[in-house]
Amino acid sequence: MSSLRRGLLLVTVAVAGLVSVSAGPARAASAVLEPGAGGFVAVTPFRLVDTREVATSTAVVYAGPRLGAGETASFRVFDPADATLPAAGLGAVVLNVTVVNPDAAGFLTVWPAGQAQPLASAVNFQRGEVVPNAVTVQMSADLRVSVYSKVATDVVIDVLGVYAAAPNGPGGGGFGGLQPQRLLDTRADASGVTYTPTAGVTGGVYGGLMVAGGTTTVPADAVAVVLNVTAVPRAGSAAGYVTAYPTGRSLPKASNLNTDGRRIAANQVTVKVGTGDKVDLYVHTPTDLVVDVMGYYAAGALVRGGFTPIEPTRFMDTRDPAAGGYVPDPATGQPVCTVVDRFGVPTTAEAVVINVTVVDPKAGGYVTVWPDTLAQPVASSLNYTVGQVVPNAVTVGLGAAGGVALSSKAPADLVVDVAGWFTSPYRLV
Repeated sequence: MSSLRRGLLLVTVAVAGLVSVSAGPARAASAVLEPGAGGFVAVTPFRLVDTREVATSTAVVYAGPRLGAGETASFRVFDPADATLPAAGLGAVVLNVTVVNPDAAGFLTVWPAGQAQPLASAVNFQRGEVVPNAVTVQMSADLRVSVYSKVATDVVIDVLGVYAAAPNGPGGGGFGGLQPQRLLDTRADASGVTYTPTAGVTGGVYGGLMVAGGTTTVPADAVAVVLNVTAVPRAGSAAGYVTAYPTGRSLPKASNLNTDGRRIAANQVTVKVGTGDKVDLYVHTPTDLVVDVMGYYAAGALVRGGFTPIEPTRFMDTRDPAAGGYVPDPATGQPVCTVVDRFGVPTTAEAVVINVTVVDPKAGGYVTVWPDTLAQPVASSLNYTVGQVVPNAVTVGLGAAGGVALSSKAPADLVVDVAGWFTSPYRLV
């Protein structure tokens, strides 16, 4: 067992074994290494906030009450005095933020505590929905983040990982957190968005969005960016999806965001920077797009815990068992997806950025993703209601067998697309 002081509380994390079912190559346990500047630190997912819990609950670090309309709350993610934290300190945190039963349509904004609230959204929702989104955000010097809600709602926040501080800029593959910046809002563009027809597919491409250099706060040599992409349906929109990919590359078989043509949908997207410091966004059906940048990964030789982006690639689709890529856990029947030694991900990879999509669940519930061979944590990676198609980005450590386990509360198909991998993180599990 190992312990971490989260917030101002001491929380003990049990590390137990699952039945080993992954077909991936066996790997030695990771050495405990200090991450480089901006390097990723994988942690066993844990629940930081659940406003549905009564204030005296010991199940989470922060419990009730729910956020009020127009209210901002700040939460300390880790205790700055924790001796197990990287010596250089922490710079950013990877969260899964879920809105539960909001009183009306609205949005959440998440940003470093102590800074001015930015013009950006992290989660968009309608009245009564359960909506998750991944959020990678800088923390303040005392390791806090602020959350603003447009309307009254319950909020659940799970912690998935952190990045080492990078006071003089991140090293190669290291993450540099930014004050969120809006790069695109086609609703405010009087000329409207132009969709370029793509051969062999319906819909079109919003091509050449500048994500680095120029007027952005992202360095021109960044290798990848972390975006929050929001699709706002237009009149007459139909169900579809959005895919972000490097400019100059062909459209991949992958998706980042699914829409039903009626509701606003958002998801965090990690995407490799393409030709001209740009990315393309394919829209299956016409929709307005809002894009905020949350951070970037630096160029250069990989630091410990550094990120290597790949072309968006489909690693698993339970609707297509013949394609392989996963095996069922014999105890639960839930899939375990092998990641290493496939599609260019090396056996030295220790964590991945994936997009998980749940398709046609038979009841309301949630999906949890965690390192294979470890015990399932008390955390959710995405939440859904019956019949939905819901995606969410997940940054997660890989287990000893080189994969991730997935569990769905209700019967459903699951799709996994991989955007990149991390090497040699300093492990806090």
